[in-house]
Amino acid sequence: MAKVHVLDIARDVAQVCKKCPNGTLQAAIIRSARGFLRQSRWYRSALTGATAQGVRAYGLGSDPYEEVIGIRAMSFTQSNSQPWPLAVSDPTQWWPGTQQGAPRRFAYIPEGQFAIDPLPDGVYPLTLSIVLIPKAGQNQIEESVLAKWDQAIQAGALAYLLNLNEPWRDAHEAQRQSLIYQSGINNAKADEQREYQRGSQRAKPRAIIA
Repeated sequence: MAKVHVLDIARDVAQVCKKCPNGTLQAAIIRSARGFLRQSRWYRSALTGATAQGVRAYGLGSDPYEEVIGIRAMSFTQSNSQPWPLAVSDPTQWWPGTQQGAPRRFAYIPEGQFAIDPLPDGVYPLTLSIVLIPKAGQNQIEESVLAKWDQAIQAGALAYLLNLNEPWRDAHEAQRQSLIYQSGINNAKADEQREYQRGSQRAKPRAIIA
């Protein structure tokens, strides 16, 4: 999916925070987007890969714009069968003596890895639904996020900027914007939990880099 430069959505914020430097605006919007998506877990992407015989842990690769903060779901396919969902599980409860076989459960390993159990006895194609947020310090956000949540993310940026000790400071308005921001997060949480049934799920395929 396409990326949008954060300054393209900063006009409304800049009109409130007069003479705020572009670098400060950019950092505030990325900060808001990271908090919004970390709490709501709204932004997912499809990821594909495969197991290797006898290997338990795998990496989720790297991206210059986004970082993985979780795995929503995982499944594997074998031969021409239907996808088989894996259960989320606590890896401390896995018995190391279990015989190798088809994967039945997985665990997310912070940050950017996962483990499966039992140890695979061969190659199993995997499909994952991963949860993403923008990386700190970069300047672009996924277009599908902004298409639905740009106003909430702008409110989060304003809530932060208006509390700074700068000429545009307005603590009362900062509190109002903070409430708008939190309301947006709550709505995004509900949307994610409904599996986007009142909206569209945007996903882009990626490849696992072990």
